[in-house]
Amino acid sequence: MKLGETICRLRTKAGLSQNDLAQALEVSRQSVSKWETGASVPELDKLVKMAGLFGVSLDELVKGKAPEPQPEQAPACPLTAAPAPAQAPAPASAQAPTAPGRTPAQKAGIGFLVFSAAAALLSLLLFGALGIFLILPALVAGLILLFCKKHPVLKACWTLFLLLDVYMDYATGIRASAVLMTFRWSSQLNYARLAMAWVLFLMIAALVAGTAFALRKEGQSGSKKQKALMAAAVLVYFAGQIPAYLPQQLRLMLGGFLRFVFLIASWAQLWAVTVLAVFLARYLFCRKQRENQAL
Repeated sequence: MKLGETICRLRTKAGLSQNDLAQALEVSRQSVSKWETGASVPELDKLVKMAGLFGVSLDELVKGKAPEPQPEQAPACPLTAAPAPAQAPAPASAQAPTAPGRTPAQKAGIGFLVFSAAAALLSLLLFGALGIFLILPALVAGLILLFCKKHPVLKACWTLFLLLDVYMDYATGIRASAVLMTFRWSSQLNYARLAMAWVLFLMIAALVAGTAFALRKEGQSGSKKQKALMAAAVLVYFAGQIPAYLPQQLRLMLGGFLRFVFLIASWAQLWAVTVLAVFLARYLFCRKQRENQAL
């Protein structure tokens, strides 16, 4: 049996799609398709990973057949057979499987929760019940790090930023978009506010870049779902600019609710920019993979 047929048979037996196998091996789906059709041959490290993934030996994967079982040996006569040497009992640690330890993110989450509990007691003594709101970000971050299994650090960072963004908007009126007025800023507007706007902007840039880097290997570049999501992101980005062009009469009708509208619109634009950045990173990653396979 050919190698491509063996890969297809074992993949189907394992209940995996070509895309699932491609993600597990960190290659593109087109590479898996070429392997199965015989257009190309996987590298040795990919063969080793596939053998472990399918639960077969490398020899069985390459040759397409399981190794022949060794003939059973006749049992020795109990009268002439030498007694088997006594084996020392295995230690308890080797007999019982050990429970998996906590990940660094979960340990950090426990640390956040412990800090939140201590800070909550101190806040109750110093500021009363309102002081508990001061430790809310640390509490939320700790819960995310402890219970989220996929990208917990990334989700915790985004949550902390959104909470900070709400506070900065409602408490100080500072927005990251103020960096666009850097060259028109004056001392009457307070340069400290401009510095804080730049801090928010740099935090957004770091989060978008980190998200794109973390998700670059997930999903398939150029799929219909990705194209539809990209189109939706572009529409959402431009739709987020609509509140800035609302007529004055409508702004007066919205009143205090207008600030909430602007906040949601800015988050929608941030989501759209992040989606486009992720797809760009995914495209560049898949392109690099194809170039490496072509060499």
